[in-house]
Parts: sequence; C-alpha cells; structure tokens
Amino acid sequence: MARCAAGGTTQAGCGLAAQAGGATATTAPVPPPQPKPVVPPKPEPKPAPEPKAADIALQEKREKEKKLREEKAAEAAKQKEEERKRLEEQKQRAEDQKRVEEQRKREDEARRKEDEAQRKEQEKRNREVLERQLKAAEEQRQAKEAAEAERRAAVQAAARAQKQIDEYTARIRDKIRDNVRIPPGIDGNPQAEFEVRLIKNGTVAEVRLIRSSGVPAYDKAVERAIEVAQPLPIPDDMEIFQQMRDLKLLFRPRD
Repeated sequence: MARCAAGGTTQAGCGLAAQAGGATATTAPVPPPQPKPVVPPKPEPKPAPEPKAADIALQEKREKEKKLREEKAAEAAKQKEEERKRLEEQKQRAEDQKRVEEQRKREDEARRKEDEAQRKEQEKRNREVLERQLKAAEEQRQAKEAAEAERRAAVQAAARAQKQIDEYTARIRDKIRDNVRIPPGIDGNPQAEFEVRLIKNGTVAEVRLIRSSGVPAYDKAVERAIEVAQPLPIPDDMEIFQQMRDLKLLFRPRD
C-alpha cells in the first residue's frame, strides 16, 4: 500500500491528512489506552514431605559429625595457637637468655681485660721496683768492689812503699854501720837510737840522739859515722822519700 503525504497508511488516513492539509487543521483523536497484561497467578507451593525417621537420624548424625569436626578443628587450632605461643615464648626466652649470656660474656670479658690490665700494671710496677733494687744492689756491689779495689790497691801500694822504705832504711843503716869505729872496752851490746832528717839528695840535714847507749864514746862514734856516710841512699820516688825523710835508726856495736 502506498503511503500518503501526511504519513498515513490507509486510505482513510490519507483522506484525513488531505483534509487536514486544507484551510484549517483539526486535533487528532486520542487512541484508547492499552489494556494491562494479565499476570497468571503463581502456583501454590506443594507442602514439603514429612521427613522420615531415618533421614532425621542421618541428618542429626551428620550435624553431630560436623560439630565434632568443627570442635576438633577448633581444638586443633587452639592447640596450634598454644604451640605457636609456646614456641614464641620459648624463642623469646632463648633470645633473652642469649642476650643475658652475651651481656655476661661482655661483662666477664671487660672484667678479664681490667684484671689483665691491673695485673700487667702491677707486674710493671714490680719489675720497676725489682729493677731499681737490682740497680741499687749493683751500684752498691760496684761501689763495694771499687772501694775494696781501692783498699787493696792502697794496701798494696802501702806495702810496696813500706817495702822500699824498709829496704832503703836497711841500706842507710848498713852504710852508717860500716862507718862506725867502735871504741874499745864496751861491755855487752848497748843500743843507741838516733833520729836522722834527710834531704832529697841524700844529705843529712839534722842528726839527734834520742836515746843514748850509755856509752858516750859509742854514741859519738855513731854520730860521726852518720856524717861520714853521706850522701845516704834514697829512693827515686819522692812520695816514698817523703815518708822516710825522718828516720829513727837503732845501732848496737855487736849487730
């Protein structure tokens, strides 16, 4: 069917459109409302069949088993949590113990180092004291040895000097004795003691009779012999000469 210009689909519609296209347009009629769809009523639910005793028992059994499984699972979870806490506490105690042990070791090591330092310091002081004592003892020993060596040297020097003095004194006495003209008529063996002072060329500076023999002639004979025997033998060492420049000489006519 051909559509009209007004958009109608029927001849009546096209006619109405043609008339509307005339001099004056008229209002189109409102179509009647559509009827509401009819919803069929829901079927009534069938009543559930009454459970049988076996089904009830099975259901109860299943519920008990489920509850038991849940209780076991809860108990297992509880035990697992308790075990976790126990392990955690054990780990914490172990860590605490380790920290305590490490602290104790550090303190022990610190005490050991301190004790070691004190011991070394004490050993150092002891060594220093011992070294001072040894040094003092060594100095005393060396001083004692030096003094002893000086004493021995002095004794030896004195002995050598005395030996030379004795030797020269004997030589002087012998030379004087060789020049004594013993007077006759002397009884016994009287002793005369003279003090003789010498000078460095062996010359007699002074002669003095200290103790007479009791025989004046013998005393005079000895005094003349001292004068005649000059120069008397003296040592070259002036130190020794100084020790013997004043001599005390004993003479007996029969020596």
